[in-house]
Amino acid sequence: MRIRPFDFKAAVSLQDALIQLDQSGPDAKVLAGGTDLVLNMKKKKILPSTVISLHSIKNLEYVEEKNGMIHIGAMAKHADLAINPILEKEVSILCQAVGLIGSWQV
Repeated sequence: MRIRPFDFKAAVSLQDALIQLDQSGPDAKVLAGGTDLVLNMKKKKILPSTVISLHSIKNLEYVEEKNGMIHIGAMAKHADLAINPILEKEVSILCQAVGLIGSWQV
């Protein structure tokens, strides 16, 4: 299946991503991992005019505990979540679960 043509933008910061998202209109989509988005674009279930990638925003790759809550960044990788000490201590089932998502490459 072919994906319909779209504009591709790579955000360099979270602020840049928000500006691009605002300027791109309501049917723009954000790309973090991409598996679901790409599959749905192939199936024509989602037809964005613009896709904005977050892959260059390294400060979205985090796990932190703040005020009794755990925050996971949009670009945190499954492999990193599986071995994260905060998650292992507080929600070890999540560490186990991420190992079951997708294939090794994902």
